[in-house]
Amino acid sequence: MVAIASAVLGLFSFTLPATPPQAQDGEKQSIGSILGLDALKLLGDRNFPDVLYCLSPYLYSIGFLLPKRQPISIRNRGSESYW
Repeated sequence: MVAIASAVLGLFSFTLPATPPQAQDGEKQSIGSILGLDALKLLGDRNFPDVLYCLSPYLYSIGFLLPKRQPISIRNRGSESYW
């Protein structure tokens, strides 16, 4: 079912119009904007540290739990426990 949905979305992507990014009149592209370094301006926003503070426990828990997960072949044996 996922393969069918992927194929349908893949075929749909070929029907989308070409929309290259348009530069503003007189605006020059810089290396920083191409690399996305202008996004560091968000650090000055007063709400951005709040988002990082609320998101960090979630990210730490994922980083702790994902290395300990079992491959499906081990998990389905039933008698052996990884924990």
